[in-house]
Amino acid sequence: NQYSVVSRDAFNGIVLWRDNVADRSRIAGADETRVYVSEGKDTVARDAATGKVINNYGALQGQLQILGDKLAVSVYHPLTVVDRATGKTLWSRPWQHHFPPAARGDILFIPGSTVEAVSVADGKPVWKASPPELQSVGGKVASIACKADALYITFECTENSNNVTRLVAMDAANGSVRWSDVRPRNNALVMPFSDQVWYARVVKVKGEKGEREDYEFMALDSRT
Repeated sequence: NQYSVVSRDAFNGIVLWRDNVADRSRIAGADETRVYVSEGKDTVARDAATGKVINNYGALQGQLQILGDKLAVSVYHPLTVVDRATGKTLWSRPWQHHFPPAARGDILFIPGSTVEAVSVADGKPVWKASPPELQSVGGKVASIACKADALYITFECTENSNNVTRLVAMDAANGSVRWSDVRPRNNALVMPFSDQVWYARVVKVKGEKGEREDYEFMALDSRT
Protein backbone atom coordinates (compact mmCIF):
# COMPACT_ATOMS: atom_id res chain seq x y z
CA ASN A 1 0.00 0.00 0.00
CA GLN A 2 1.23 3.50 -0.85
CA TYR A 3 0.74 6.36 1.60
CA SER A 4 -0.06 9.79 0.13
CA VAL A 5 -0.61 13.29 1.43
CA VAL A 6 -3.44 15.04 -0.40
CA SER A 7 -4.57 18.67 -0.39
CA ARG A 8 -8.16 19.48 -1.36
CA ASP A 9 -10.07 22.71 -1.78
CA ALA A 10 -12.13 23.10 1.40
CA PHE A 11 -15.15 24.45 -0.51
CA ASN A 12 -15.51 21.97 -3.38
CA GLY A 13 -13.21 19.04 -2.58
CA ILE A 14 -11.11 19.40 -5.76
CA VAL A 15 -7.63 17.90 -5.37
CA LEU A 16 -5.04 20.67 -5.36
CA TRP A 17 -1.99 18.44 -5.08
CA ARG A 18 -0.96 14.95 -4.07
CA ASP A 19 2.39 13.40 -3.20
CA ASN A 20 3.54 9.95 -2.11
CA VAL A 21 5.08 9.74 1.36
CA ALA A 22 6.61 7.11 3.61
CA ASP A 23 4.45 4.46 5.27
CA ARG A 24 2.57 5.53 8.41
CA SER A 25 3.09 9.21 7.72
CA ARG A 26 0.67 11.63 9.37
CA ILE A 27 -0.24 15.32 9.32
CA ALA A 28 1.42 16.92 12.36
CA GLY A 29 0.03 20.44 11.92
CA ALA A 30 -0.70 23.26 9.47
CA ASP A 31 -0.93 27.04 9.23
CA GLU A 32 -1.81 29.50 6.47
CA THR A 33 1.27 28.71 4.35
CA ARG A 34 2.65 25.34 5.42
CA VAL A 35 1.58 21.84 6.26
CA TYR A 36 3.81 19.77 8.55
CA VAL A 37 3.97 16.05 7.90
CA SER A 38 5.66 13.35 9.94
CA GLU A 39 7.13 11.29 7.10
CA GLY A 40 8.85 8.20 8.42
CA LYS A 41 11.33 9.39 11.06
CA ASP A 42 11.42 12.98 9.81
CA THR A 43 9.10 15.97 10.18
CA VAL A 44 8.79 17.84 6.87
CA ALA A 45 7.33 21.27 6.07
CA ARG A 46 5.52 21.46 2.73
CA ASP A 47 4.18 24.48 0.90
CA ALA A 48 0.43 24.47 1.51
CA ALA A 49 -0.30 25.70 -2.02
CA THR A 50 1.92 23.31 -4.00
CA GLY A 51 3.00 20.48 -1.69
CA LYS A 52 6.66 21.22 -2.40
CA VAL A 53 9.02 20.32 0.46
CA ILE A 54 10.32 23.52 2.07
CA ASN A 55 12.25 22.13 5.01
CA ASN A 56 13.18 18.82 6.62
CA TYR A 57 13.53 19.14 10.39
CA GLY A 58 14.78 15.63 10.97
CA ALA A 59 13.48 13.52 13.84
CA LEU A 60 11.23 15.86 15.82
CA GLN A 61 9.66 13.60 18.43
CA GLY A 62 6.34 14.43 20.07
CA GLN A 63 3.21 16.52 19.49
CA LEU A 64 3.80 19.56 17.27
CA GLN A 65 2.79 23.13 18.14
CA ILE A 66 3.16 26.01 15.66
CA LEU A 67 4.25 29.15 17.53
CA GLY A 68 4.74 31.93 14.98
CA ASP A 69 8.24 31.58 13.55
CA LYS A 70 9.02 28.68 15.88
CA LEU A 71 7.89 25.08 16.36
CA ALA A 72 7.62 23.17 19.63
CA VAL A 73 7.32 19.44 20.21
CA SER A 74 6.55 17.63 23.46
CA VAL A 75 4.31 14.91 25.03
CA TYR A 76 6.28 11.90 26.32
CA HIS A 77 9.38 13.52 24.81
CA PRO A 78 11.48 16.51 25.91
CA LEU A 79 9.91 19.90 25.24
CA THR A 80 11.98 21.18 22.32
CA VAL A 81 11.64 24.49 20.46
CA VAL A 82 13.19 24.92 17.01
CA ASP A 83 13.46 27.78 14.54
CA ARG A 84 10.82 27.25 11.87
CA ALA A 85 12.98 28.61 9.04
CA THR A 86 16.25 26.80 9.80
CA GLY A 87 15.25 23.86 11.99
CA LYS A 88 17.89 24.85 14.55
CA THR A 89 17.12 23.74 18.10
CA LEU A 90 16.76 26.84 20.28
CA TRP A 91 16.25 25.14 23.64
CA SER A 92 14.97 21.99 25.26
CA ARG A 93 13.90 20.80 28.71
CA PRO A 94 12.42 17.61 30.21
CA TRP A 95 8.70 16.98 29.70
CA GLN A 96 6.74 14.05 31.14
CA HIS A 97 3.14 15.17 30.74
CA HIS A 98 0.61 13.53 28.42
CA PHE A 99 -0.41 16.96 27.06
CA PRO A 100 1.56 19.86 25.51
CA PRO A 101 2.26 23.16 27.28
CA ALA A 102 -0.27 25.97 27.01
CA ALA A 103 0.74 28.86 24.76
CA ARG A 104 -0.13 32.56 24.53
CA GLY A 105 1.73 34.66 21.98
CA ASP A 106 5.46 34.28 22.65
CA ILE A 107 4.96 32.61 26.05
CA LEU A 108 4.71 28.93 27.02
CA PHE A 109 3.22 27.84 30.34
CA ILE A 110 4.88 24.93 32.14
CA PRO A 111 2.76 23.20 34.84
CA GLY A 112 3.94 21.57 38.02
CA SER A 113 4.09 22.32 41.75
CA THR A 114 5.63 25.57 40.49
CA VAL A 115 3.94 27.00 37.39
CA GLU A 116 6.33 28.73 35.00
CA ALA A 117 5.78 31.14 32.14
CA VAL A 118 8.78 30.95 29.83
CA SER A 119 9.83 32.74 26.67
CA VAL A 120 9.33 30.77 23.46
CA ALA A 121 12.50 32.37 22.10
CA ASP A 122 14.98 31.10 24.68
CA GLY A 123 13.10 29.21 27.40
CA LYS A 124 14.00 31.76 30.07
CA PRO A 125 11.44 32.33 32.86
CA VAL A 126 9.08 35.29 32.59
CA TRP A 127 7.40 34.52 35.92
CA LYS A 128 7.04 31.67 38.40
CA ALA A 129 4.14 31.00 40.75
CA SER A 130 3.52 28.41 43.46
CA PRO A 131 -0.24 28.21 44.11
CA PRO A 132 -0.99 26.40 47.39
CA GLU A 133 -3.58 24.30 45.54
CA LEU A 134 -0.82 22.75 43.40
CA GLN A 135 1.68 22.39 46.24
CA SER A 136 -0.75 20.14 48.10
CA VAL A 137 -0.76 17.50 45.34
CA GLY A 138 2.89 17.68 44.32
CA GLY A 139 2.21 19.20 40.91
CA LYS A 140 0.24 16.23 39.54
CA VAL A 141 -1.53 18.28 36.91
CA ALA A 142 -4.22 16.73 34.67
CA SER A 143 -4.47 19.53 32.06
CA ILE A 144 -3.44 23.09 31.27
CA ALA A 145 -5.01 25.59 28.85
CA CYS A 146 -4.83 29.32 28.15
CA LYS A 147 -7.49 31.56 26.68
CA ALA A 148 -7.48 35.36 26.48
CA ASP A 149 -5.67 36.48 29.64
CA ALA A 150 -6.45 33.44 31.80
CA LEU A 151 -4.55 30.23 32.47
CA TYR A 152 -6.56 27.18 33.57
CA ILE A 153 -5.03 24.20 35.36
CA THR A 154 -6.88 21.08 36.50
CA PHE A 155 -5.60 18.39 38.81
CA GLU A 156 -7.03 15.42 40.64
CA CYS A 157 -6.67 15.14 44.40
CA THR A 158 -8.36 13.98 47.60
CA GLU A 159 -10.03 16.55 49.84
CA ASN A 160 -11.90 15.59 53.01
CA SER A 161 -11.64 11.93 51.97
CA ASN A 162 -13.37 12.71 48.64
CA ASN A 163 -11.80 12.22 45.23
CA VAL A 164 -12.18 15.53 43.41
CA THR A 165 -11.01 17.52 40.40
CA ARG A 166 -9.88 21.07 41.19
CA LEU A 167 -9.80 23.80 38.57
CA VAL A 168 -7.49 26.77 39.25
CA ALA A 169 -7.76 29.95 37.16
CA MET A 170 -4.63 32.11 37.07
CA ASP A 171 -3.73 35.46 35.55
CA ALA A 172 -1.59 34.64 32.50
CA ALA A 173 0.35 37.89 32.90
CA ASN A 174 1.74 37.24 36.38
CA GLY A 175 0.57 33.87 37.72
CA SER A 176 -1.69 35.18 40.47
CA VAL A 177 -4.66 32.93 41.34
CA ARG A 178 -8.02 34.43 40.36
CA TRP A 179 -10.29 31.69 41.64
CA SER A 180 -10.47 27.98 42.33
CA ASP A 181 -13.33 25.53 41.85
CA VAL A 182 -13.71 21.93 43.00
CA ARG A 183 -16.04 19.21 41.64
CA PRO A 184 -16.42 15.46 42.14
CA ARG A 185 -13.76 13.62 40.18
CA ASN A 186 -15.14 12.05 37.02
CA ASN A 187 -12.97 12.48 33.92
CA ALA A 188 -13.44 16.26 33.96
CA LEU A 189 -12.80 18.30 30.81
CA VAL A 190 -12.16 22.04 30.65
CA MET A 191 -13.04 24.11 27.55
CA PRO A 192 -12.04 27.78 27.96
CA PHE A 193 -13.55 30.64 25.96
CA SER A 194 -12.85 34.38 26.15
CA ASP A 195 -15.52 35.15 28.77
CA GLN A 196 -16.50 31.70 30.04
CA VAL A 197 -14.92 28.38 30.86
CA TRP A 198 -17.00 25.28 30.23
CA TYR A 199 -16.56 22.47 32.69
CA ALA A 200 -17.67 19.01 31.60
CA ARG A 201 -17.66 15.72 33.43
CA VAL A 202 -18.83 12.22 32.66
CA VAL A 203 -22.09 11.18 34.31
CA LYS A 204 -24.22 8.08 34.10
CA VAL A 205 -27.73 8.54 32.72
CA LYS A 206 -30.58 6.09 32.26
CA GLY A 207 -32.07 5.61 28.82
CA GLU A 208 -34.37 3.22 26.99
CA LYS A 209 -31.48 0.77 26.52
CA GLY A 210 -30.22 1.01 30.08
CA GLU A 211 -27.52 3.07 31.72
CA ARG A 212 -25.01 4.93 29.60
CA GLU A 213 -22.33 7.59 30.01
CA ASP A 214 -22.83 11.16 28.87
CA TYR A 215 -21.34 14.61 29.54
CA GLU A 216 -22.75 17.13 31.97
CA PHE A 217 -21.77 20.73 31.16
CA MET A 218 -21.47 23.76 33.41
CA ALA A 219 -20.48 27.28 32.29
CA LEU A 220 -18.38 29.34 34.72
CA ASP A 221 -17.51 33.03 34.51
CA SER A 222 -13.88 33.23 33.42
CA ARG A 223 -13.21 36.16 35.79
CA THR A 224 -14.82 34.84 38.96
